[in-house]
Amino acid sequence: MTIRCNESWRIIVRAGLLLVLVACGPFRTIAQEYNLQVKYFGIEDGLSHREVNGLSIDQQGFYWIGTRHGMNRFDGYEFKVWSQETGRIDRNYVWAQVLDGAGELWVKYIDNSPVDEDEHSSYRLIDTWTGKARTLQERFGNDLPPAMYELNGFPLADGQGNLYFSTRIGALVRYSPDAGFSVWPLAPDQPFELLGVSGRGESWIKLGEDTLLRMSPEGQLTGRWENQPASGAELTIVDSTGTPWIFHSGNLVTRLVGGGILETLSLAEAFPDFPGAKDAKVARVKYDPVSHAIWLNLTSDIVYGKLGQSGWISFRESYPEIPEARFRRFASDRFGRVLIGTDFGFYLVGISASRFTRYLWTPGKRTAYSVRGIECSGDTLFLSTY
Repeated sequence: MTIRCNESWRIIVRAGLLLVLVACGPFRTIAQEYNLQVKYFGIEDGLSHREVNGLSIDQQGFYWIGTRHGMNRFDGYEFKVWSQETGRIDRNYVWAQVLDGAGELWVKYIDNSPVDEDEHSSYRLIDTWTGKARTLQERFGNDLPPAMYELNGFPLADGQGNLYFSTRIGALVRYSPDAGFSVWPLAPDQPFELLGVSGRGESWIKLGEDTLLRMSPEGQLTGRWENQPASGAELTIVDSTGTPWIFHSGNLVTRLVGGGILETLSLAEAFPDFPGAKDAKVARVKYDPVSHAIWLNLTSDIVYGKLGQSGWISFRESYPEIPEARFRRFASDRFGRVLIGTDFGFYLVGISASRFTRYLWTPGKRTAYSVRGIECSGDTLFLSTY
């Protein structure tokens, strides 16, 4: 039995959440209730420092954990450290990191630097295939554009592994591992903050205190909104549909709706099923492009994950023995496992559904089909039945 997926199936899949299968033709599956399997890793396991400031997962499946004292590569059993002491790199204090599509890890360090050092000099690129670390000048030489000497903030990646940089001279820089650097003038001599980048490369930018800009993947300005609330990159996500969600003022959310209109909702209005939404205040937000889940880190350091139709999971309430720790970074691997970096090491969280309810029917009449397997390829949904 083969059933064709309609366009709504593909749209829902792109916008769906972890472990949710949705309607296509006469078939529907609803996932309910989730189990968390949590494993903790700290300095007692070989992590070079307990304060985790960066998390990445390379194409080989290695976890890269940036700490206050060294970059760690973890294979699930042992840690390998890049630090001054190991001689693999000349810096220790990792502030942030991002992985490009070619497998190079861009790491911003904040130690061993004079106060007036150019921003670009604080970067090191670690080749995750060879382990070699280089400066930007060593890596790119004369191909490094002048705008890269005026960096402001930290780059963000799109779904293809291209990186986007804000600068102090009002230009947005895109780096593609295949095509190199592109420099797009935006607002001459005006600093700006890059808030978020969609999977296909659409950039959302805060100019000044209250202006929101949208740029196309080709560097064209496609939207401008004045008098918008102040926020930052740690409080902004862009979901799989390209829609920005800007969290601000503790418990307000501004998002783009149809017709290019921005609407502002309370946390309770945006997420009616969120527990304690009236009093909750969001400190950080993370959108997981692998599972399409939303993770909210509250000012109380409680972490919630929005995982499908079963609603929200409270990380702290599920594991009350976890110490009071600042949750700093989130990442996920291709299997949907989530890494959460804190002031006290990091957690590897496996998430699985504990109960499924399945339905088969034709309009107004229940059928006798039993589904043994399901797979979607392109616009075709394959159901194994008997």
